[in-house]
Amino acid sequence: MAKSHIPHINHTNMTASGTATRSNHAEVEQVRNILLTRVPYELVDIIIAEAQYWTRLSTKRDAILCVKAVQESLHNAKWCYMISEPVPTQYNGESTVPTRVKSVRFSLRSCDQGWGGFSEGKNTYRNSYTWFEASILRPPARSSSPSPSPPDWVTSTMFQGPTNLGHHPSLPSESQSGWTEIHSPHKTKNRRWLVQMNAQASRHIRRHDVTWSTTSTSNTAVSRRGEGMADATEYDEKTGSGRGLGFVDCLQAGDRIAFVARALFPGWENNVYETEIEIAY
Repeated sequence: MAKSHIPHINHTNMTASGTATRSNHAEVEQVRNILLTRVPYELVDIIIAEAQYWTRLSTKRDAILCVKAVQESLHNAKWCYMISEPVPTQYNGESTVPTRVKSVRFSLRSCDQGWGGFSEGKNTYRNSYTWFEASILRPPARSSSPSPSPPDWVTSTMFQGPTNLGHHPSLPSESQSGWTEIHSPHKTKNRRWLVQMNAQASRHIRRHDVTWSTTSTSNTAVSRRGEGMADATEYDEKTGSGRGLGFVDCLQAGDRIAFVARALFPGWENNVYETEIEIAY
């Protein structure tokens, strides 16, 4: 009997938002069908999950950006660095089925201004006032007619480059635009999810890889500290990485991910070199 061939997944296309790489869903289904010829049905999904052999959509941007708190109102800088491609719609025959996102990976290279801060926390993630956040951008339902345009800062980031959110109004309510920016349900105020903090007062450009999955949940009490004052409920002090509580579970077909660079208080600068967002589903 001829050996079944498991395809290698690697498809790339260019988008206005950066470079997007998509793993072909048909190839993942081909692997599933091959396994079904040799393995009991109830084990197939377990094998695929253990191998993490999922369809993946990756969006990357490598624009250099320096976010300076001193240049912004209240010394509070917020720049949308990039926006991902939308979570794809999945089909079963001619009918749509819910897209179940398995994980989201953020890969970034960055550093702060390399000086200042607190002497006891240098080169650690404690008391760092430069960091990255993510939120979910949800378009209006397809039944909306005519379909409302995305907010200016969304289209600007997608088609022109990183956008200063201090120069744009907050995302209008759903009743006005149909678009919704979803924030973390684990915060007491409307705040985005913390993705990664920079090491404090270090010019060394570090690469951080942060992966959130459907298991990124916690019963820890909600943080009640001020903006820029993250605690153990939302990030790991050793790695500076956010826990992503509930993020993946909120994603659905059509959603995009907004990636925001932050700097707070005079003297703090967030230097971004590149970022990649990979959605597995």
